[in-house]
Amino acid sequence: MPTGSPGFLNRRQFLGTSAGAALLAGLPRLSADAPR
Repeated sequence: MPTGSPGFLNRRQFLGTSAGAALLAGLPRLSADAPR
């Protein structure tokens, strides 16, 4: 099962939503808070 096609399309549609934008803004914070 190709995980690139459906996941990528869903992600692109999700990024268009305000929730997607909020998550994108929160990603750097989460990765910064996450212990390496």
